Amino acid sequence: MRIKPRDYQKATHDEILNPWKDGKKDGNPVAELATGLGKSIVVAMLCRSIMETWPSMRIMMLVHNRELVRQNYEELKELWPEAPVGLYCAGLNSRDTHHPIIFASIQSIYNKVEQFGPRHITIADECHRIPIGGDGIYQKYLKAMALETGGRMRVIGLTATPYRMDSGGLVSQKEGAVFERLAYKYGVGEGTRDGWLCPLTSKLGAAEIDVSNVKRRGGEFVQGELTAAAMKRELVEKTCDDIVARARADNRRSWLLFCSGVPHAAAVEEAMQARGITARSITGETPKGERDYLIEQFKMGAIQCLTNAEVLTTGFNAPGVDLIALLRPTLSTSLYVQMLGRGTRVLKTVDINGAGDAEERKALIAASAKPNCLILDYAGNVRRFGPVDMVGVHAAEGGSGEAREEVGAANGKECPDCGEMCWTGATDCPSCGHEFEIEAKHEATPDDDIAVLSSEVKAEDLPVHSWRAQYVAGKQGLGMMRVEYRAGVGVYNEFWCFNHRGKAKHEAFTNWQRHTGGASKVPGDVDEALCRFGELVMPRTIRPVRSGKFHKITNKVFSAEDFDAKVNIDGINGEQWEVPRGRWPGQARNF
Repeated sequence: MRIKPRDYQKATHDEILNPWKDGKKDGNPVAELATGLGKSIVVAMLCRSIMETWPSMRIMMLVHNRELVRQNYEELKELWPEAPVGLYCAGLNSRDTHHPIIFASIQSIYNKVEQFGPRHITIADECHRIPIGGDGIYQKYLKAMALETGGRMRVIGLTATPYRMDSGGLVSQKEGAVFERLAYKYGVGEGTRDGWLCPLTSKLGAAEIDVSNVKRRGGEFVQGELTAAAMKRELVEKTCDDIVARARADNRRSWLLFCSGVPHAAAVEEAMQARGITARSITGETPKGERDYLIEQFKMGAIQCLTNAEVLTTGFNAPGVDLIALLRPTLSTSLYVQMLGRGTRVLKTVDINGAGDAEERKALIAASAKPNCLILDYAGNVRRFGPVDMVGVHAAEGGSGEAREEVGAANGKECPDCGEMCWTGATDCPSCGHEFEIEAKHEATPDDDIAVLSSEVKAEDLPVHSWRAQYVAGKQGLGMMRVEYRAGVGVYNEFWCFNHRGKAKHEAFTNWQRHTGGASKVPGDVDEALCRFGELVMPRTIRPVRSGKFHKITNKVFSAEDFDAKVNIDGINGEQWEVPRGRWPGQARNF
């Protein structure tokens, strides 16, 4: 190969193939590599090694769109010019079937497996699109190719986000799961630390899309209602003013805006043009030829601002992007990570491959025309998920029994000087150098508010922006009221167990009395508590202390004036409520 693979690329290659070379019957592997770390180079390395080690093997390399087909194919030909590879992609007007290696779009070949003959190795880029079970196009291909190969097919997956909204992690022993082992992981944190990725710097926007009345379905916001919430004219004008002002102040040259639907993308495009910005919009409705032209113009710098609605989250390679505006609230960890990943690529003019070590690479990036990528958040996503290198996800049982992706509490805080979103354990701001006050370590002494204390936990009081309550079913079938606090840039939960017995019920009673100043009768059960949630006073600050995988909410601080403005609110069983900071309004808002 012409280009020397990086250490993590070689490690990824080795961890995927070495067990097979050693004769081990390991399951199908998946590798997690952050966006911008060169998965296409790993694909090329895998293809060459497989053909050299097992010459009779035939390979199918799958992606979900034509841009990725072209990108991976061109990378392979550049690194291995004599590669015996063909293309099968309707969008590229190519239908090769006989080459030992075929790069294809899944949409073009999932129902034409017999035309290709046995393909013993399938490599899937962006493999988080493969569901566990079901009858989707990936599953149809995999089942058909398994028959073609007599059950001897192996699958290799590559992705920056190895989890899904409908099933949690990709690596699973569940029936229908494709991947059985995580071969290698090298994320955005490691890539930035080692000088292979451009740093991200994030700031909260001057306005935020209000999703308090937007319903949720299937673990995500309902699209039509989300678009309506984002389309308010005053909000569009305010966010565009803020984006333009901040971009000009920092001399940002290439802006990528993620919008909440097709009409919203068009509205933002129009607002940007009215401010003298060269802006265009790309959506799923944009014709193929026009889309290709606009992307090329954007990469060349002829278009400064590109708005889009859910079409540029994966497979979009534009290293010049130095500003990303999040105008699309989401509950999906993978979508959040993919959106921010569009800004992590280093400019091609920066020769980080020729640098001696990580510090030299980082110095080259810092001295380039793109020293970092600015993330402007108008969607509450950074507060919802936390810094991108600290994002976590786990599978949680949904109400219908299915597993779903569930976002844990974000691990972040906002710098009071410059607004940078920092990891909650940071001692200083990476942007302006502000030194955070670090609270003295706690001694392990009893305290009514703290169930578990750890001398290793660094806790701090966080301002509470809003809160909500929701009915959840406990493991024993007893309902609980989950109280969720949005504090700092994190989300922290408490479970009030009015339907339980003993200590759990006593803690629920204590919480109710604290949040009403002792002036309200304690509810008899969870249903009544939810209906009367408006009687409670939101604390001004809380102190979340980590206890194992979760947080214990401690040291709540209330304002006396808030207790003077309590109201009674009639609610509906299981409905979610949010009340803004300050005195209680006459009516709570559906969250």
